[in-house]
Amino acid sequence: MDSFWNFLTSNILLVDVLHIPNFIKDDPDDDKFIACAIASEVKIIVPGDKHLLNLSGINGIAIIKPSDFVKKYLE
Repeated sequence: MDSFWNFLTSNILLVDVLHIPNFIKDDPDDDKFIACAIASEVKIIVPGDKHLLNLSGINGIAIIKPSDFVKKYLE
């Protein structure tokens, strides 16, 4: 767990979000996560939220399940 926490804290980036798009009709509160991903120009986000998992491909951002992330990047 310590190595995972170290990984997270060593890769933090604070961003200003100027606009929050309306991508998720069923759960608009989740739009902030897409807005942060776009503002920070990330290539992948790893949510556990079903609404976000249904959006993969927005602005070139891959959205994958945590278990898939672990299999692909941490094993």
